[in-house]
Amino acid sequence: MAMHFLILFLALIFSAFPNANAEKINFHSLVIHNAWIKETPPNHSITSGYLIIENTGYEDETLISVSSSFAAKVEIHQMMMDENVMKMRQVGDELIIPAGKKIHLEPGGFHLMFVELDMQMIPMRKHPITLTFKDFGTLTIEATVKSFAKSDVSNSKKHKH
Repeated sequence: MAMHFLILFLALIFSAFPNANAEKINFHSLVIHNAWIKETPPNHSITSGYLIIENTGYEDETLISVSSSFAAKVEIHQMMMDENVMKMRQVGDELIIPAGKKIHLEPGGFHLMFVELDMQMIPMRKHPITLTFKDFGTLTIEATVKSFAKSDVSNSKKHKH
């Protein structure tokens, strides 16, 4: 019986970290990993995407655009608290990845917004995302669609776009 509880406990712990064992992709001095997309209900037109970009180099690099085959456009957004209200705003067309630092595109912070989806995002399916960097050029990665807890901060009643 104790073994069943241990297995259940470990399953819950590991499910709390989407794509925790994701492949790391080395691209020049960048390391990109943990790329995933939030699942959607049928006929939903937007979703969010997450990943980590680490700059192991000595010079800053800039993410200048993101695109995908399943959305009309992809924007970089940031969630932030403003007078006790969680708000989301587009940060423009560029995201600087400082030398020697990691940028976490994650729930509650910077993230990708996939707009005008042409398909439902179904868990465990993989979709290509193309990242274009100012100095290093273009890289296409795969992101896995994951379920996301209903307690997600982006689903908060205080969230405003």
